[in-house]
Parts: sequence; C-alpha cells; structure tokens
Amino acid sequence: MTKGVGGQTLVLEGVNPAETNVVDFFRMYSEKLYPESDIVDNKNRIKYLADRKSYMSFVLNSPELKPYLNQPIKKIFDDVIKDPANNPYLKYKESGRHSATTFVGNTKYFVALEGQMEYGPTRFKNARLKKDASLTKGVPKPKVKKKKGAVYRPNHRVGGELAMAIAKWGADNPDKVETAQAALFMLHSGLRPDEMSNLQIGGLIHFDDVDEVGNNISHRGYLVYDAKNKKYTDAPAGPRGWAIVQQQLEMLKNKGVKFTDNTKVFPNTTSTEVTEMLKEIRVPRLRQVVLDGKISYIDYFDEAYDFRRFFLTSAAKLQGVDSKMLARSTGRDVTVVMKNAGSVDEYVAFLLGDYEAWESEAVRRNDKKITLQMSQFANVNVPKGQMIDMNVNLIKSAKHNIDIPLVPIDQTHEISGLVDIDDLDVSYESSKKNIEPPPEADNPMDTKSWIQKTGTPTPRKGGSGGLDGYGMLAAITGSTAFGTAMVVGKKALGVVPNPASALYETYDSYMNKNLSMLESVFRGGTEFLPVSVTDVEDLNKARNFIKDNRDYYEEESKKGFIETRDRLRILNQPVQPEEEQGFLSEGQQQLK
Repeated sequence: MTKGVGGQTLVLEGVNPAETNVVDFFRMYSEKLYPESDIVDNKNRIKYLADRKSYMSFVLNSPELKPYLNQPIKKIFDDVIKDPANNPYLKYKESGRHSATTFVGNTKYFVALEGQMEYGPTRFKNARLKKDASLTKGVPKPKVKKKKGAVYRPNHRVGGELAMAIAKWGADNPDKVETAQAALFMLHSGLRPDEMSNLQIGGLIHFDDVDEVGNNISHRGYLVYDAKNKKYTDAPAGPRGWAIVQQQLEMLKNKGVKFTDNTKVFPNTTSTEVTEMLKEIRVPRLRQVVLDGKISYIDYFDEAYDFRRFFLTSAAKLQGVDSKMLARSTGRDVTVVMKNAGSVDEYVAFLLGDYEAWESEAVRRNDKKITLQMSQFANVNVPKGQMIDMNVNLIKSAKHNIDIPLVPIDQTHEISGLVDIDDLDVSYESSKKNIEPPPEADNPMDTKSWIQKTGTPTPRKGGSGGLDGYGMLAAITGSTAFGTAMVVGKKALGVVPNPASALYETYDSYMNKNLSMLESVFRGGTEFLPVSVTDVEDLNKARNFIKDNRDYYEEESKKGFIETRDRLRILNQPVQPEEEQGFLSEGQQQLK
C-alpha cells in the first residue's frame, strides 16, 4: 500500500499493474489525489487542475521514468529483477539533478508504483512477479538538512554591537570601506545580497508630495527585482539605510565616479566580498544554535544572506509589526503580500515608492532599535533621552576617533542630503548600438521623406520596421526576432496602402530612376499584386544586407527577445520553454 495526500493509504482499485501503463496510472492517481472541486487559487486557476498538472510534471519530465511511460507498471519491476542497476529510483538518486529535499519529496512517485504493484498479484494472476522486488527499499535516502532558521537563530539584541564591529573593520581596512558600507546597508535594509550589489542610482526612489490633508510626505525606497516572480518591485528605505546610501554616493563622487542612471551604488561589492569580511567579524552571542536538544551560542555569521535573516528577526520582535509589514519592508510584491485575497490581488498595482506609514514602519522602527543599541559601544556618553544621530558615518567616526553626534530620542530623523540625487548629472546610457531612426513624414502620403538614400533598405511610412533601424527596434521592443522572419514575406520592409505605394512607385520610377512612363506605370501597378517588383528588389537587398550584418542582428535579436520575455513576465504573461527555444529560430533560419 502507498500513501497519498495527508498520509492516507491509496491504491487504485481494479487497476492491473500488468496491463496499465505508467503514464495512465499516474494520471488516474493524480485524479484520485486531487478530485474535482470549485476552488480557484490566487492566480485564478481551477485548483484541482493546477494540482494535477503540477503532480504530473515530474512523471512526464523524468528521464528515469520516460522509457516506461507507455509500458506496464510491472515492466519496471521485471527489469529490476533482471538487473538491480535498472532501478529508476536508484538512477534518479545518482543523477545529481536534485537537492536532498527534492529527492526525498519525489520518492512518493516510486512508492506509488510499489503500492500498486503490491496490490496487483492478489487480484490478477498476470501481475505476479518471479520474486519480490522493490524500488525504494535498500536505497539510502540523503539526510535532509534542517532549515537554517530552525538551527541558527539571530540574536536581535546585538544589532548595534554588530554595526559597530563592521564599522571598526571598515576603519581598519580603508581599501574595503565600500564592503563595510554594503554590510551596514544590508543590516538596515534587509535586502538580499544580489539586490544590494545590483542596486543602481536609477533604482533609488526619492520624491516628496503632499497627502490628502496637506501633510508633506517624503518617499524613499529602492527598486528591486523579484527573481521568484519575475518582476520589479520596491522596498521602503529607513532613515539609517538611506543615510548609508548618501554616504556611499558621496564617497563615489569624491573618487570621480561619473553618475548615470545605471551606475551601481555599490559597484565594487558582491555577496562574496561581504561573506569574506564576515569571517573576520566577531560579536558575542550573535546567534543561538538549537541542535540535538541543546542550546548554544556562536559569535559569527556564515554568509551575507544572514543579514536578511537578522533584519527580519529583529523587526519581527517589534510590537505591532505583522507579517504584511515585514513583507513590504523587504520588497515583497503587494500581490504576494495579499496572497489570501483571491482574485482581488490581480487588480492591485501600487505606485512604486508611494508608501503609506504602515509599509515603512517596520524598517523605520528597526533602524531606531539598532541605533539605540549602538549607544553603549559609542565613544561618547549618551545621556538618557538622547540617541546617536542616524546621519552618522560610523566608519569615518571609528577611523578618525570622531565624537558621534547625538539627537533627542523623540526627534524625527531628517537625513542630510550629502548628495542631492535630483541634481546629479544622470542620463540613461544605452549599452546597445545607437542607430538613429528615420525622420517621420509630416504628410502621411509623403513616403519619399522616409526613403534614405544610403544604399540600404529603410522603413516606409506605416511600416513595421526596417533594417536601418533594426538593432534599435530590437533593443527597445524585442521585435527583431519577429521582424527577421517577416523579411521573407510580403512588404517586410514597409507596409503602405497599395494606392499610395503604387502612386509613389510610379512617380519615383519616372522622376528618379529615369524609366519611361510605360515602365513606371507598370512598376507602380505591380504594387496591387501579391508580390510586387519592389518587393523582389527590396527582398534581395534585405537578404544581402542581413547576410553582411548577420552576427550583429542575431545578437540584437537575442537581446530583444530577452527583453521582450522579461517584459512579458513583468506583466505576468507566461513564456513557455518551447516558445523560448523556437522564438528566434524561424526567421533567422530562413535567411541562412
């Protein structure tokens, strides 16, 4: 017998393993596991159908089960009896395509086969095996590691001491100050290491407005990419995190770094550098270790990602901070935060950076909490009722033994604008080739102004794109992959209404190509046909042009596709693997 969802015993009554093939068995099995219901999930899918599809995914894509999909279940066990090395479960374990957790989780498929095989011989004579055979018995399962949060628990009461230890390290390593600043930034923001290292000046949210009753509101935050959900979202900035960003920009500016929208805030720091720094940082009782029924303490972090765990743990301890606040403080998309809202979440799209008080409360209060914890480690006596100014540059203070400035504890923390981001000379610098688009005609009938006498094909009015602006279009819209395929069809280099096209071609042939009136009228008349004279000429030009510039346009096509795919994902439009594989191929292959 085998176990299904929730641990209940599950076999398929009346199903003969000697006659039922593997794929049909699992389809029936999934239907048994996930019966029909009216429940709709938060993506507006019928839940039981989505569950069945998810369950079947492993069956249909497993290289180990693939040879048996159209074979009776019994065939697997017959092969194992002949040679134990034929065991698909053993092959799956040895494939190395999975984590220990995934392997243990997918054991259920092989257990299901065993359960049905145990059921069969007592009901069907032809289902009997020559001898007992098992898929999972005797195959040792890898030890699943316990989740880090269950073993290592950050001590939220030592955040201030950790910040001071990082600052001292930065002061002692002047060539690695940026690494220390990055660590402090993650401590106060809770962002992932890759979000820190990829943060750009153009991704710094900074604007002020007035609310419904006339109160001034300052919005500060960070644009981050949610890799899991394939979309951009944002995280509110607390005063301390924003001050560290200001200090970092000031340092870059003093080094002569030219600021553009895509200039990274921490250009020389990755998670690896931060992790290496952490090997030298020690803070007593930084983490609690719960293992084998015992409690102990360690004084170090293992990796840069531990800052995110620390931030969330510290903020979660603040009274009144709930899971929704925690999620928003670290850049979780609003629809993820509203996952229990049914289809409502599909209609909600907050302005990035437009924070209500609750959205930034967790990070603001946590900044204050950690800053208050610093007091006992500062080189100045902090009287009751006062606290360290969040504008302080801890590294500079530690390096030069400067007294740390204090402010009233109940004061609203205004962050000094060391670098006014609005005044930075930033302009988007494209990494792609700059190809000027053709000038747009004032008169829709003035197609002549769209013809650039460069010796290469160019777009016409109303066209879907031409080769002179091909790379630019690919970079902006991703249309190159489609456009390349279109070159082999009618009017690939420009689609205009036939009468206008015929009129222009007749005029151009007579006035500019020195053809006779009869020849000119003939050329113009072919515009009404499925394929015109100019189509053939343009097509030959296009083929030659693309042949000469194939490498460039194929590369731009790939870039264009990637951008298009990402835009579709941002819009929550699915892009299937087979679409990714075939997207570029057709048009480019026809041009070869």
